[in-house]
Amino acid sequence: RAQDENIRYVSDVNDDPGQIYARILAIEATSWKGRQGEGFNQPPGANFYRDIIHRLHTAGALRVIFAQRDGVDLAFVVGAIVHGRYRGLQISYNQDFAHLSLGNCLQITMIENLCVEGVGIYDLGTDMPYKARWAETTFETSIIAVMPP
Repeated sequence: RAQDENIRYVSDVNDDPGQIYARILAIEATSWKGRQGEGFNQPPGANFYRDIIHRLHTAGALRVIFAQRDGVDLAFVVGAIVHGRYRGLQISYNQDFAHLSLGNCLQITMIENLCVEGVGIYDLGTDMPYKARWAETTFETSIIAVMPP
C-alpha cells in the first residue's frame, strides 16, 4: 500500500540535529498521541529527545529514517547504534496515514539498513505487546535509581 501511495524512505542523519528534531516533532504532533497532547513532543520528553538526538548525532550514533510522500514527512523511526547494537528510541506517524502501516514499513527499512551496516541486534526497548511480532527473544531489565540522601 505504501509503495502504491509513492512513499519514499529517506535517511537524513547528516542534516543538522536541530532540523532533524524539528521534523520529528512536526510528525509527532500529527500522531494520535500528539493530537491528544500525550506525545513525546510535550515536556519532559521533548527536552530529553532534543538533547539525546543532538548527543547521538555528535557521536555519529544517530540513525533516523523518514517516510515521505511528495517531499512531505509523514513518519519517522529514530534510534542509535550503541556498542554495535541498534537501540530503537521512537517511531511515530501521521495518524491520517495509519492505513499505510508506515511504522511497520519504517521498521523493515531500518532493519534492512542496519543489515547493510553489519548491525546484528535490534533492541526494541521496553517489552510491549505490539513489539512481540518483531522480536525473536525477550529479556527482563531492571532500573536502579540511586538518590543522594
